[in-house]
Amino acid sequence: MGDLNARSTLWHNERPTAKGGSNVGWDRGRLVEEMVLRHHLGIINLSGEPATFCSLAHSGKDEGESNIDFTIASSLAAQRVTRWKVCTDMVSSQHRLISVELAAAKGDRPEPMTAHRDPRGSLVSGRLDMGKADWSKFRTGLEKCLNTSSWTPALTPAAIDAEVPWITRSLMEAAQLAIPRSRPSPFRTW
Repeated sequence: MGDLNARSTLWHNERPTAKGGSNVGWDRGRLVEEMVLRHHLGIINLSGEPATFCSLAHSGKDEGESNIDFTIASSLAAQRVTRWKVCTDMVSSQHRLISVELAAAKGDRPEPMTAHRDPRGSLVSGRLDMGKADWSKFRTGLEKCLNTSSWTPALTPAAIDAEVPWITRSLMEAAQLAIPRSRPSPFRTW
């Protein structure tokens, strides 16, 4: 989490439509985006939450709202996030408090996933080698698994939650068909 005063649509800033003004925040945001992509990090911010920065909240002078504060995490930590919230009732500055809740992990230290069972129950090891993915084959496999022609969008949170296992299985099956796996390293990382 950080007060980086950086803007990006990845953490739900809207691009200004008017010309002029400073691009410093957007330039800083591009640098952060590159770092996030290079290190395979996840951005935790959720759309629909209040802005993380509100000039009116502290100074009384309305200079607008934006999402210049954001939360990034490793892919393992991002999977443990159960709640991310901008708190509007705890204001001590123009930057609003961000609350993050994580699920407890076994031994409180998650292990990187190097082996799992695929949807058919076969043991699979190694990470997906995204550089060798056949994206055309992935798209075809995903369309076949999802059978999107008969799919109707889920409109309620409960209906969406009910669809998650099916969509996850479909993604895993398509990946199994189109994305080779790298060999797991015999050496453990720090």
